[in-house]
Amino acid sequence: MNKEETMFEMNLEESWKELLQEELKKDYFIELENFLKDEYENKNIFPEKENVFNLFNKIKFKDIKVVILGQDPYHGVNQGNGIAFSVNENIKIPPSLRNIYKELELEYKDTNEKFIIPKHGNLISWVEQGVFLLNTVLTVREGEANSHTKKGWELFTDKIIELIGKKEDPIVFILWGNMAKSKLKFIKNKNHLIIQGIHPSPLSANRGFFEKGYFTKTNEFLINNNKSPINWNLKSKSKTKTKGTFILVHGAGVGGWVYRDVANLLRMYGYDVYTPTLTGLGERCHLLNNKINLSFHIKDIVNSIIFNGLEDIYILGHSYGGAVISGVVDQIPKKIKKQIYLDSFFLENNECILDIFDKKRKDELLKIVNNEGEGWFLPGKYFGKNSDLIKNMPWEPYIEKLKLNGTGEKIQGAFIDCTNPINFEHLIEPKKLMRKRIEKRGWEYYTIDSDHIPMTKSPQREILVEILLKIVKEIEL
Repeated sequence: MNKEETMFEMNLEESWKELLQEELKKDYFIELENFLKDEYENKNIFPEKENVFNLFNKIKFKDIKVVILGQDPYHGVNQGNGIAFSVNENIKIPPSLRNIYKELELEYKDTNEKFIIPKHGNLISWVEQGVFLLNTVLTVREGEANSHTKKGWELFTDKIIELIGKKEDPIVFILWGNMAKSKLKFIKNKNHLIIQGIHPSPLSANRGFFEKGYFTKTNEFLINNNKSPINWNLKSKSKTKTKGTFILVHGAGVGGWVYRDVANLLRMYGYDVYTPTLTGLGERCHLLNNKINLSFHIKDIVNSIIFNGLEDIYILGHSYGGAVISGVVDQIPKKIKKQIYLDSFFLENNECILDIFDKKRKDELLKIVNNEGEGWFLPGKYFGKNSDLIKNMPWEPYIEKLKLNGTGEKIQGAFIDCTNPINFEHLIEPKKLMRKRIEKRGWEYYTIDSDHIPMTKSPQREILVEILLKIVKEIEL
């Protein structure tokens, strides 16, 4: 086949084509194309010719954060689509992918980030987040697994792994099965994380594939390298439309778990609800470090919104979470329908949380941080008594100045004031200032006869939900 007749290069995205141009000219690849030309003309080959490089056309080289390496494509009719382990939404989920879903369910069963096994096998949302789902061999004959091995694809994917393995940017490599593990020698950078395992196929999965932490270890590594974690839960094109989406951001010392009952009530009324836990808190307390600041937590929520494809959001921030959502709304105002502050800090540009308190309270906080928090965190006991669920809080978020460009001011808001100050008397004066700021903007103002934590007790949580539904109803009229 001469250069003009190559059938794959024409289907390869330009940036990858440039990166691989020398590889595409090599004798082995030309021989591979000649072999495949005959195969496609005389046999049923998967995936379709135009989808062989589907993965490369969905993700740019610079955006790769995770590589999951499989063997060869599914060999059933309409299964292979050019993305390893993935099938289109109208295709029955293959056994290997079912085992991957089972592993995800096991890894997240004891966390607030439950993995919900989907009814489809389309993994495109992983790819869109930076997961490079590559097979070591990119084509297969119908009904004949490994029928295109040792034809040249292995040399080609060797080059791909070598290129990714040389990246300075830390990458996670998940190698399942012996064919994938054979690529280990091409991953040279010691900054990368390499996770090896049994292939998830039914023939091998029960020999040790399950409960190895592939996905939780991946996200922990990404977070520790200042990258957004992967949301492994899959979106579906056929998802039923709900009334709207609430994102509930928690305060200091706790996690998304505080909204469990409130979230369930809102879902009963037909709303999607997300209760993300900020890095270093709640079930993510093992990620606590002295580099976490307010900007880090704002990024947590912004990325959660972007990667879940969320729009028209009602975003609520409680206590410290108010500072977080102010930054979120300022960065992505077009995605926010309304911002709601629940007994929370409402900062202005170039202001930090510590600025809100008087000198006496500032000195008290600094003393606690320096004497009991090693100079960089607030001890969990400061936020609550006798609960293993209350965790240490990084100190940097309290002293980082919030930088706002002002776009968030255009988004309508509401403030919910918890009027019983018991155990939180230090918030009385700051909340007077918050109310003045709310009144200045002409936003809605509500009160609830509760202490600072209304979402964890009854009937306060039910009253809180009623107020939220009222806020939503008003904006929908």
